[in-house]
Amino acid sequence: MFKINSGFMGVFKLGDNINFNLSVASALYIARAATQSGLHRRALCKPICVELISIIEALLYDLHVKARINTREGVGNILASALEYIRTKRLDKMDHLLKSAKKHNLLGDDEAFYEELDYLRLVRNRVHIQNDPPKLDQDEHRVFTDETVERAEKALERTLRYMSLHHQRPDHARGHVKDFSLPWDAHYPDEDDVAAEGGAP
Repeated sequence: MFKINSGFMGVFKLGDNINFNLSVASALYIARAATQSGLHRRALCKPICVELISIIEALLYDLHVKARINTREGVGNILASALEYIRTKRLDKMDHLLKSAKKHNLLGDDEAFYEELDYLRLVRNRVHIQNDPPKLDQDEHRVFTDETVERAEKALERTLRYMSLHHQRPDHARGHVKDFSLPWDAHYPDEDDVAAEGGAP
């Protein structure tokens, strides 16, 4: 397990629920590692992807809520113009949260990363088995693969590292949410995110 500091969370109960969902993901990883069946291993890719990508959505939602309601405390590393825009919106769908994050560089200025998150959004939405309107491959087993799990891991870890480095709250607002433990070996350090090893101060 690798821990990332949770001191950036705005909604503490949401942070608790993220930790619960990380524990669900951990149970899925344990089951995946224990299975001798390639078919069973492949079947567990879908719930793992859905969990990890849903956590990314929750993190983006929390950042937007924090930006909207923490008018006195403020939110570091977000331009005043972005805060003004966000405070006029009530964004709660991953599509809208991603568009806002990209528009205001809330997770940095790497456009390819936002494109990756949008692809993963489509993957997560394949939780709807009927696939209407059609998105991605029609065969779910071609959507939910080991490669897609790895992409979701990398995106979640990068999102958490960025939040921990760039969107920490003041000292008095930290320590209310248990740090986030990732259920895979952390092996996706990215640029200055290496500095977040063990969590931001």
